Amino acid sequence: MTKEELDRRLAAYEKAKKEFSETHKPVVCMNSACQREIQPGNAIYVVPFRDEIFCSTECLAEHYGGYVLEFDADDDDYESWFEKKELGE
Repeated sequence: MTKEELDRRLAAYEKAKKEFSETHKPVVCMNSACQREIQPGNAIYVVPFRDEIFCSTECLAEHYGGYVLEFDADDDDYESWFEKKELGE
């Protein structure tokens, strides 16, 4: 694919996203601690078969009592999710 083709596709995507945002209403994140408006065209995080949407993976996790862990060399909670390799593996 050429740069021109990529540029054309990106422009078409941005145009469709803009038109969608102008013709649709925002929705509210279903995490009761957040309830931020999700603007049309923004990403949504969906729980299948429950008709629930969230503005971020963090809100989805928090709604269900979960949380996000990112790597931290000093975080035993993060490390506990991974089994240590044996020597020679």
